Amino acid sequence: MKIEIIIDSSIPNQSLFINDYDENNHITIFFSNIEKYGQFINNFTNEAIFFNELGNKISLKTIVKQLNITINDFKIKLINTIPLIYLKTYKGKIENIFKSNKPLIIDFKDLELNEILGILTHPENNNPNILYKCEIASNELLTLHEIIDMFQHILDISEKIKTKKYSSLEAIYYIYYKLKAKIYKQESENEPLYTSRSINQIRKANKIVCEGYSNYFYAIAKFLNLPVFKLNWANEDEKKPGHSENIVFINDPKYKVIGIYAIDVTWDSKKNENDNRYKKNIRHFLIPLSIDETEKKLARLLYPDDPIYYKIINSYKRYKKFIELNAPTFILNEELKRLIIRINKLYEILGLKPISKENNLEEEINKIIILSNRLIPINTLENAIYEIHKSSDSDLKDTITTSYHYQLLSKEKKLLFEIFRKRKK
Repeated sequence: MKIEIIIDSSIPNQSLFINDYDENNHITIFFSNIEKYGQFINNFTNEAIFFNELGNKISLKTIVKQLNITINDFKIKLINTIPLIYLKTYKGKIENIFKSNKPLIIDFKDLELNEILGILTHPENNNPNILYKCEIASNELLTLHEIIDMFQHILDISEKIKTKKYSSLEAIYYIYYKLKAKIYKQESENEPLYTSRSINQIRKANKIVCEGYSNYFYAIAKFLNLPVFKLNWANEDEKKPGHSENIVFINDPKYKVIGIYAIDVTWDSKKNENDNRYKKNIRHFLIPLSIDETEKKLARLLYPDDPIYYKIINSYKRYKKFIELNAPTFILNEELKRLIIRINKLYEILGLKPISKENNLEEEINKIIILSNRLIPINTLENAIYEIHKSSDSDLKDTITTSYHYQLLSKEKKLLFEIFRKRKK
């Protein structure tokens, strides 16, 4: 039997959910705040009443009987379970958490970067009983010192990039180029998975897999306020691992580039210590999404639902299906409302004008799909790369020709590029 305790302020009542899997019982108990959790532990009784998934009242005594264990065993497991706190927002009113004399885990997944930093630097945050979880640590539990040290590492990298005053396109290439110099290496059998996925561990063990690359990229971009997110693909074979890369939303006035692209650092990374070819390979840098999807399908990876771009596409498909099925008006209106909110969130990221329900939805979806499949002018891409690496003209040309933005050009356009290309000194 496994017990999970979650403290979540969005839960109005303490609730108990039970799920059966692999002949084991997994029990999740929700508390709305740390005080209610403390009261429950200090005044433990098998007469305690919870609410199940259906909203029905159920006593702890009934649950324990169904689990076929003693109330004493249940209490021991409960006390030895460290509660996980979901902070939905940070408004400076968490001093009671810092004063806890019981071990706690704070999960930062729903907080903005400035909120996370506010908690980590809070003058009263010095409780050794608290551990931390965050997305870029991939389920590794971190001490306060470890998580601050990890964030400081990312901050140092981002500050170095800021001093160079790169445009967004240049900064994204700089991050990509630096990360792909890390050699792909899995954790050993006796090591936890986060060894090659958590930025905290990658720095120490020098092992990194796809999720590690995407975590690093996402974290550095976050500190630079660049709209780059993780993109996770599941495997058709559930027994095999999926894949992780990044999706990028660009609106760069300097180069007049606006669009949605994928970046797969893993597939362009350095293969071994003797590999130097990776330096001139940018095949998976800013890939049009239709090309990325084709490659992932060939690798037997499933169409993702996240982040915002794929949520929009899937939401639109669902909306069209509801129309075909003559769904009730209120269902159509709710789906349309969600879809417009998502589109406007994307448009805000890209600096585009928001829409309303009066706009032609099909035209907007087509516009988004076009934005996700735009080729970047090859001379533009070349100029941006040259700003980062003043490489020789021949090396630069070799690099550019590995890009899909070059490879997808017609023979005529490739010829024109050769004729009018400005040679670099």
